[in-house]
Amino acid sequence: TDTQWRAALRWRLGKEERPAAGSRCQLMATSSKPGAETCGHLLGQHADHEVQCPYGPLVVSRHDLISDLLAFFLREAGAVARREALVPEMCTPKDLAILDVWAFGTPDISDLLLDVTVRHPARDTYLTKASEEPGHCCREASRDKEKRYPAKGGRTVVCFAVETWGRLGAEAEAVLELAAGTAARRDRFARAERYRPLAAVAGTA
Repeated sequence: TDTQWRAALRWRLGKEERPAAGSRCQLMATSSKPGAETCGHLLGQHADHEVQCPYGPLVVSRHDLISDLLAFFLREAGAVARREALVPEMCTPKDLAILDVWAFGTPDISDLLLDVTVRHPARDTYLTKASEEPGHCCREASRDKEKRYPAKGGRTVVCFAVETWGRLGAEAEAVLELAAGTAARRDRFARAERYRPLAAVAGTA
């Protein structure tokens, strides 16, 4: 809606919002259950809580949308891309390793494991350094994923980090460049094969 667009634009530009005094977040931990616990966090003027609240559907839907898009891009590049792939090499006694995207099947994309994460640079954890070092939030996300998924059995996990204001981590940009380059080479090959009969006819004319 127009109201949502204006609110999103003001937030992106750092303009203050003015929630009613004492307004608290009403997102529910489990929306499907009547009387479920609400977040209750006091809302501020910069809408920082709204983009990082762990309650409600936004966190999961935003993450899944990015993961779905990545899988689509990789398929367009000619790879096989699976969502929510179990990776035994990365499992621990306490946790299963279910990666967001696993792509394979081309010479350039033979075994690509991606874990998507969305981080907010204005979060207290990142704010001080993120205000001084561009990309700090994404780099910290990559370090977190390296600790969670250290390389094992010849396989590594690539962190696809996205900041809420749109910045991509270095690894994320590299993945998109890989997909774009692979898709371009595939397209050139497909065109060459498509016009090979015509070229043969032209050569004998």
